[in-house]
Order: sequence, then C-alpha cells, then structure tokens
Amino acid sequence: MDAAGGPGGRRLREGDVIADGTRTWTVVTALLRKVPGHSAAHYITVTATLNPPEAP
Repeated sequence: MDAAGGPGGRRLREGDVIADGTRTWTVVTALLRKVPGHSAAHYITVTATLNPPEAP
C-alpha cells in the first residue's frame, strides 16, 4: 500500500526510510485517508519502526 506524501504527490511506501534530522524510521504501513463529507480533505496515517530500535 502507499499514500500520497506531500504537495508534490510523492508516494510514501512500505520500506521507505524517513528522517527528522536526528532519527530515522522505516515505514511499515502508509494509508491514504479521506475525511467523510469533505472531498478535498485527506491525510495519511503511517506506522513506522525506529532505526535502530530503542531498548526500554
């Protein structure tokens, strides 16, 4: 599955690596969601794992 990921229409897919400048995550799922009753409103939900995982 994949989801639109931004204004440029980039696709976010399972296995993609995303970062915030300090940490990185590997995308597990990325789903495009639409807001019921608002055809122009949508968002993505993402599940990812931290690289490397932190120990408790």
